[in-house]
This record gives sequence, structure tokens and C-alpha cells, in this order.
Amino acid sequence: MTVSALPMRSVGEQLERLSGLNDDPLAGGITREVFTPTYMRANDYVMELMAGAGLAARVDAFGNLFGRVEGSRPGAAAILTGSHIDTTLNAGAYDGVLGVLGAIEALRALLETGWRPARPVEVVCFAGEEPRFGSGCLGSRALVGSLTRGELDTMRDRDEVSIADAMRGVGLDADRIGEARLDLSAVHAFVELHIEQAGVLEAAGVSVGAVTHIAAPHDLLVTFTGAAAHAGATPMALRRDAFAG
Repeated sequence: MTVSALPMRSVGEQLERLSGLNDDPLAGGITREVFTPTYMRANDYVMELMAGAGLAARVDAFGNLFGRVEGSRPGAAAILTGSHIDTTLNAGAYDGVLGVLGAIEALRALLETGWRPARPVEVVCFAGEEPRFGSGCLGSRALVGSLTRGELDTMRDRDEVSIADAMRGVGLDADRIGEARLDLSAVHAFVELHIEQAGVLEAAGVSVGAVTHIAAPHDLLVTFTGAAAHAGATPMALRRDAFAG
């Protein structure tokens, strides 16, 4: 894809632009789920920002977006930074988005001074961080090789659209999912600007914190099987009550 560079605007203006790419503005928040037309317009906008900042943009086989600055040390492993621009339903304006736009702006400002990194630096915009298809972190799972081809067919959204079908709708080939896997020996570190601390920093009276531990939630589907019985006439000892289980 050929990307034209946009005139650079402030990060605040960029956030406002992305906030306007919203499939449910009347709800009060932002809805921009992965692989929707609105999401793809946002992705194109971020690619244009990358080009304007002097980054070489590419999209991998799953739709993760990268913007790269080469380093001065041949063969050095890269530093990755970034986040995501897809949202949950009725989300906030900064979750994920700040990590992508902030990283692009940081590199733009540094490159403008004539700076060049020793290691390559890549801004990554993960596709499918939020759980449109019942589970999140899909783009990062693709990068480490833990998202299988079979899951692209079995994992579906609330409208029964599979990941594979959604990918196909935006020009991606689910059969090439293996090509998205990164060579982890080529990655030196990952750093992310995020707002995940909620009110903790405000309560502590500090503007930024370095996170050393994060929550790692998992999604489980659990089925409880029981037997119906008359609520008034059947004592608990004689029931197989699924709700109690």
C-alpha cells in the first residue's frame, strides 16, 4: 500500500480525529472493533501518521501494523513500542490509542532533531486487542505463534462472524496466519505507554509510573449441568441445582 504523509498535527488533534471514527457515537463512548470498515479507516490514518513521522509502515498477515526506523547497528534486535486502536463497545478515547500515537510522536520528535537509534525501533499497532471475538490479544498472539488457523474459524463475534470471515472482508488471508509470527530473537524489548493505572497515579499525586507487574486475565467458558426441580417442594439435599453449583 502506498501511503501519503499527512501534515503533522498535535497528539490531541490526532486523538480527536480517531475519536471521530466511531460506530456508535450516540452511546457516549467509542466503538471501533477490529476488522470493521471504521477500524480500517483508523488504521489507514495511523499509517499516514507513521509516514509523516518518517517511519516505514507495513502490515503483517494478521493485520498488525508496524512503523519502523532502522538502527545504526547492523543486525541488532529491535525495540518495539505501541499498543492498539481497536476498542470495546462504548470505550474511552485513550485506551490503547495513546500508546500508538504517543510512540509515533516520540519518534517523530526525535527524528526531527537528526537522531538515529542504535537499534531499530518499531511502533506496533496490534490488531484485535479487545474481545470482539470473545477473547482479546489476538494480534499479539499471532506474533508469538499461539493463534491457530482453526481458531480463526471457531472464534466468532456476537453476530456469528468468524475471525477468518472478518479478515477476508478486509483483504487478509486467514490461511497465511503463520506468516505473522515474529522471530523473537529479533526483538530486544517492548515498552508501552498506557493508561491502565486508572486512578492510582492520581491518588498518589504523580504523573507517570513505571509498571513492573500487570494483571493477566484469562477467558474461560464453563458449563454447569443440573436438573430442574420444584423450588418450593424439593429440599436442597435432593436437588442437582446448576445455579448452586
